[in-house]
Amino acid sequence: MKSHDNEDALLRALDARGFMPALVETASAYHVTVRDLLGRSRVLPIPAARRALWAYCTSKGLSASAVATLFGRDRTTVSQAIAKHNRTTTENVA
Repeated sequence: MKSHDNEDALLRALDARGFMPALVETASAYHVTVRDLLGRSRVLPIPAARRALWAYCTSKGLSASAVATLFGRDRTTVSQAIAKHNRTTTENVA
């Protein structure tokens, strides 16, 4: 399966779960593309945007394992990313 086929499948899965608006809003807020959020790049600010999206998904009831499966990542990667997002947003507020 080609990477764009994987991205298409991911977009359909996100849309089916009602996460498309969050995906588009996150991409816009961080000035990245939707494709960036779905990819594997670690060039800033893409990882921060991805962490925010994953944290949003968990705040809406998905487990870290479900987010990891959905995005094709390891559960611990997603859990650590969400923890980092929560730390950085807490630091920015304090």
